[in-house]
Parts: sequence; C-alpha cells; structure tokens
Amino acid sequence: MTEASTPQRAEKSSYHHFIPQFILKNFGYKYRPLTKVEMRQKAKQGIYPGNILGKGICLTGPDAALVDTKISRTFGVQDLYADAANSTDKEHIEKLLSGLERSASKIIALVRSRHDDGEKLIVLDRAEKDVLRKFLFIMKYRRPNVRDKYACSIEDFDGAEKDELQKYMRQKGFQRPLDVWLNNIKAMLEIKIDAGCKWEKVLMQKAYPPDAAEFIVHTRLFYLSFCSPSDENDEFLMTENSYGIHEGPRSTMVDPNSGRVVATFHTEYHTFAHITPNLTMVLRSFLLHSPVDVSGEDIGKSLEMLREFNISKHDFPERATSFLKDLPVAKARNSYTRMVNGRVVPYQEDEAWPTSLILFKTERSARSALEHYLTLDPLSTSHGLKLIFPTETLREAYFRNLEGAVRLLNGNVSAAYRFDDGTLEGVLTRDEDQLFDLVSQNDEVLQAYYKISNKEALDRDDFKQSREMLKQRIKTDARTKGRDEEFRGKARKDLIHQYWERPPQQLWIYLKRQRYLMHGGTILGLRSDVHDYPLPAGLLPGPEDVIARMSEIFHASHLSRMMYFATMNHIKFSDPEFGVFKELNLDDEGARRLKEERGVVFGPQGSICDCGILPIEIMAKKTQASFHEAGMTTLDTRPLDPGLKSVLDGVLDSKKRFEMATRVTSKALWMDVLKDDIFNVLFNIIFPVFLFTPRKEIMKHNWAA
Repeated sequence: MTEASTPQRAEKSSYHHFIPQFILKNFGYKYRPLTKVEMRQKAKQGIYPGNILGKGICLTGPDAALVDTKISRTFGVQDLYADAANSTDKEHIEKLLSGLERSASKIIALVRSRHDDGEKLIVLDRAEKDVLRKFLFIMKYRRPNVRDKYACSIEDFDGAEKDELQKYMRQKGFQRPLDVWLNNIKAMLEIKIDAGCKWEKVLMQKAYPPDAAEFIVHTRLFYLSFCSPSDENDEFLMTENSYGIHEGPRSTMVDPNSGRVVATFHTEYHTFAHITPNLTMVLRSFLLHSPVDVSGEDIGKSLEMLREFNISKHDFPERATSFLKDLPVAKARNSYTRMVNGRVVPYQEDEAWPTSLILFKTERSARSALEHYLTLDPLSTSHGLKLIFPTETLREAYFRNLEGAVRLLNGNVSAAYRFDDGTLEGVLTRDEDQLFDLVSQNDEVLQAYYKISNKEALDRDDFKQSREMLKQRIKTDARTKGRDEEFRGKARKDLIHQYWERPPQQLWIYLKRQRYLMHGGTILGLRSDVHDYPLPAGLLPGPEDVIARMSEIFHASHLSRMMYFATMNHIKFSDPEFGVFKELNLDDEGARRLKEERGVVFGPQGSICDCGILPIEIMAKKTQASFHEAGMTTLDTRPLDPGLKSVLDGVLDSKKRFEMATRVTSKALWMDVLKDDIFNVLFNIIFPVFLFTPRKEIMKHNWAA
C-alpha cells in the first residue's frame, strides 16, 4: 500500500481516555486549596484550583499510596492510535466517537437524574438502548489490553486466529493488525442499528468477522439493566479495566511451547460499566435466568440445554457458574405489552371514552388511529373493548361521532362494537371460517398462535387477512399464467417477501391454508372468494407450529422466513413422487428426482449460517470459515459409498459442498443440545443434508406433540 512509502506529516500528540471523562467526573470533585502552601505544592504537580480531581489508590510503587489524580489525565493513554496507517481515519473515528459520547452522555445523565430522584423504573426507547449498547462495546473494544493485542506485526501476533487474521489482512490490503483494529472501530461507529437487524450483515462485511460477531453477540444476547448498591453507604470502585469488565468463568491451559498460561474458553455472564459511585450499567447474559422470564416450557428447556452446553466447554463444569446468578435484575419490559398468566400479551386499553376532546398533531396519524380502533374486532379480545351495555345509548352515539370524525379526516369507516349479551351490531359480521374453529379446538396449535401473536385470544382479523393472502397468491398464479417460469417465479417470490413483513401469526395461518390448498381442501370461487371443503383436523398441525412455539430463539427478522420454508419444504417432502423419497435409480426419472431434491436442499432458504438462531449462526460461520481456509471439508475425508460419492461429485459445486459440510458438522454439534422437534425442523426440513437424510426421519414427527 502507498502509505508505506509516503512520508507522513508530523501529527499532534493526543491523550485518549478509554473511560470517558463525563463518567470519570462523577467520581471526582472540584479542587479548592485550603492554604497557599497547599496550592503551591499542587501546582508543582500540575494541579490548579478548579481542576477536577479524583481520590485514588496508587499501586505502581512498592507500597500503595493515596493520591489525588487529575481526571483529565486518568484512565487514558497517550496516542492510542499511534502506528496506525491512515491519519484521516483517526480524525474521522474521533469525530464519530465524540458524537457517540455526546448521545450516550445525554441518556446517562437522564438515567442518573431519575435515579437520584428515587425513581425505580427507567424508561428508554429502542434508539436510546441501542446507543448505550454501542457505546459500551466501543469503550470495551478501545481498552488498552485489546489495542495491545493488535499493536504488533502479523508475524508477532499472538492469538489462535493468527492465520485467519493474516488471510483477512491480505484480502483487505491491511499492512498491520492495528489497522484492522482501527477499521473495526470505524465500522462499528458508522453502523446504523436497525430494528430488523439488517445492520449485522453489513457489519460482518465491513469489519473483521470474529470481532464483528462479538459486537453482534454483545447487542443480541445480553439485556441491559441499571443497578445500585443495596446499602446506600456502599460505592462502586473504578479501575482501569472496570469499564467493560465481565464476570464469568475462564478456562486456561499452559502453552507447551512458550510456557505461558493461555485462555481456552470463557463465558461472559455479566458486563459492567459504572456511571457514578452508586449507579452502574449491567449487561446480563441470556444464559442466566431472569426474574420475569416469560419463556414457555419449550424455550426454557432449550435455554437450559444451551446453558449446560456452555458450561460443559469449561475444564471444571461444576464451577463454571455465575456467582451473581441471583442478581436482582430483570429484562426490560416494553411499553406495549403486559403479563397475563405468565405470558406476554399486548395492552389493549379502552380508556378513551368518555372524552370531550381528542388532541392530535397530524390528520393522517389521527385518521389511522381512529380507523384502527373503530374496525378492531370486539371478538378478538376479552378486555371489554367497545362493549356497550343496554342502557349506554350515549356510548353508541359516541361511536357514530367517531365515524363522522374519520370522514372529516378524509376517511370512511364503520364502527364494530358489541353489546353485553354477545350479539353484534352495525356492519360487523362473523364469517364462517373452519380454520378458526379448528385452531380453537386444538390446544397445542392454539398455544402456538398465542406465542407467536402475543395475543390472549384468537383474532378473527388475522384469519381474514390470511384468506386474503391466499387469494392473492392464487391470483398471482392465474395472472402470470402463460408467462415464462422465471417471470412467474419472481412474481411469487416478490409476493411472499411481502408476506414475511406482515404480522407473523397471519403468515402462520396462511401456511396452514396453503397446506389445505395443496390437499384440495380450498378453492377460489367465481367471485374470487376463498371457499373451504370440510377440512380434516389431521392436516392442521405442521412444522410452522414448532417454530412458533420456539419463536423466542429466532430473531424476529428471520421468524416468518423460517416458518415459510419449514412448511413449504415439508409439503414437498410429503409427496412420495417428489425428490429422493425412495431408492434412487440414475435413469431419467432418477435424474428428475435428484434435481428436485437438490433444488429444495439448496433452495432459497439459503445457508444454515443465516438460520436466525444466533448461537448456531456463529458456530456455523466459524465452521464454514475453517473449511474455506483448509480448502477441504469433512466430505473429502469421510468414507462414502462409491456410488454416492459419484453422485455428489457430479451435482455439487464447491459452494454447495462447503454448505453441506457445514450442515453435517452443525447437525452433529447441536444434536444433543436442541429439543427433538426443533432439531428435526431445522436440520431435516429447512436445512437438510443432501442424500444423507432418510425421508422417514423427516416424515416421522407428530407436530402436535
């Protein structure tokens, strides 16, 4: 790179804090000398009236000493970015970091103020939470011990990932490991965290993947709390490594070559970052129980298996626990759900009536809110929404006035409400829906709906929307009939991608309708209405129920996609005429089946590295990276039947071989960790192993179990 031969201009030396000054000042005091003699003595140390000082215990000498230290020169290093190649990047990073610190300081000041006022509940919005998470990780990643790890040549780099880092540097054109570290900070500061988590893929591309993965884990698998000492006389102490220090077991071994003690595995249960002497931020791992953990039995068992799996990686598993496991911190609650019988359900309040005035800012928002409220199905909730008692004639007039208000706002809607005897008035009608009744009569399937929807009763509007979704899917096929298959496939794909953005329970119902459609139970009538023949209850449960019941382990942006491919792949695998269902002969019929099987196994569901379950994704990516680095996979060393090997060599390119080997390894790794039903759906249906998974394994499951 040209930087090596181009003379560098002299850069101004700078002092960089690895613990922000706005935090350190909370541990300090403004210096006011008591005597002139004291003032002269302090001046010799560079300390003057008005400086912010901190009381400290100095441990650098042979004996400890009590000292006063200037906050402006405490917990920092001179020229943190020295020896990094690009001075422009350094200036850009400092500018970004300054902006992040300003944002974080405002949030932290608000938290501190409310804590000082005695408030027990701190309310943050999603954006504020994301700012704090990014801030905490950047502070942790800028610590001297992390910087020192990279402050060397690649030849002198001391770490298990040396070969991987060297390969990455060659690919990206970096000269020194320190340049990689600096680029990682830049990428992390620049990334915009979105609710759909699209930022994760962007970060994995822009930063060194192992460190990017750490940032993702820090953001996804820990929840933020604030703690203060139970005794008001106690205080938190600040040390050089306390900002981002973690609590958890660390297993080690002695390197036979160097004789040094090196870490082999560690678990972070808690990460701490103090705000004031009596207030700290705590990031707590999802591996530990939360006092208000709302996970269902299935999720609870899966989490317990993950905890045991993590503990088993340590040298002394019985000691690999958290001594702060009973810390009284809980997952933050959002503002739009509550707890009912141990399950999270949405708040649905009906406190707007009576009122003489509704204040609003924009007409569009007001119209949208009123339309949603007025059309909400009263049968979908047991909270008493829009319930009218026989004597409440004014309540009915109130709804009529709201209808008029919507018209004034350029809308048009008819109110749906109910009387206390259960009858419906106005335009609300209850469509005959066999699927609604089937779901309501099957407890296992019903629980899956509750879990995925966060509702405590079936919502008829969800079923209505799913009928419309099926109608549009059928119409798409009819509208594109006669066009080439590529055009039709794109039309279907675009529609399904839209469906993935809808509430997941609506897609879940749609998938059940799709299964009935494939078995001839549903048709589209002459007036484009969906009509059902008698629907057999046996076809109601499916693999989508397994994912719905385990929805908490999937990231929200992947949930609908995984349900979709679980159901659609299973429908195909259920057809004895599809793919490699029976013994394969390599004739024309066999070639057709082989092509069908490959099209599903390596289909649009993508890679196991993108399955939506973060621990599996991370380990799968590491596995696949090791295969790429070695240039071979377990398929190359595994003894295979010559006929099968010939088939694999003929139909799998290198990309598919790497993916298949990653699935084989991942399947073996997670076999004893995941519960049977989710393991079967994940590794035998969504991401099966080509020609290695007997079809009977895929078909044997009782989905309602």
